[in-house]
Amino acid sequence: MMGYTLGVFLVVAVFLLIYFGLAHRVLDRLYLSDKAALLLGAMILGSFINIPLSSGRVVSSLNVGGALLPLGLAVYILYRAGTAWEIWRAILSGIATAAVLFGLTLLTRGREA
Repeated sequence: MMGYTLGVFLVVAVFLLIYFGLAHRVLDRLYLSDKAALLLGAMILGSFINIPLSSGRVVSSLNVGGALLPLGLAVYILYRAGTAWEIWRAILSGIATAAVLFGLTLLTRGREA
């Protein structure tokens, strides 16, 4: 068993059963459908995958679960929007959120220096 005892495997198995049982109950309490839970699981698993982006001296990466999947979800929701007003409202709220986050980043960087 590659150096692990049967007790370790049992503890891990019990932990996984409790975790997924609890997660299922939480998703039921949040009234999420199976598709929404699958997307949430894909985001969690995708958060472990980074796509490296190189631009000179700055090394950065794009996170699949934190950037690509939410972006795809946002595009899908915009595509399914009923009216043009809903689309513009969503775009404007996204721009406002990005501006606030950018401003907070600038404030935080100023305090670190």
